[in-house]
Amino acid sequence: MLKGVEQTSREIIEFVVNDLGVSRLTAANYLNKLADDKMLRKDKLGIGNCYVNEELYW
Repeated sequence: MLKGVEQTSREIIEFVVNDLGVSRLTAANYLNKLADDKMLRKDKLGIGNCYVNEELYW
């Protein structure tokens, strides 16, 4: 699932929704869990969140 997490935050949510066939709320919960487990970095961006897979960039 983390392969698709080099896109923008909105695209990441859509990727999870479409790829896993879950609701937006469930997709957000999955991404938040990955951030809690330090697999993604979660940054606040305006009223939304930006998820960063640091292993792809560092």
